[in-house]
Amino acid sequence: MQTVDDQDLQAALFADKVARARAMNAGEKLFSGVRLFDLVRQRMLAGIRGQHPDWSNREVEAEFQRQLSVVRRLEEQRTYTPCGAL
Repeated sequence: MQTVDDQDLQAALFADKVARARAMNAGEKLFSGVRLFDLVRQRMLAGIRGQHPDWSNREVEAEFQRQLSVVRRLEEQRTYTPCGAL
């Protein structure tokens, strides 16, 4: 259960993140997105390696690409309406 102090701290941290994001110019925001993707990629690769320690780097990368394709397909299903569904 969260206390009032925990909620105040969370609100303050969130407000600080918002303020820092608003202070960034477009180039900084774009670069932050690239850095975030790279960080997530590294963590996903580490997770795949942890699940399959016997796999080669090529197999790990192929599994990462497969998982990324699944996520993209799912996101596109929510974004685009097929022509026949209108």
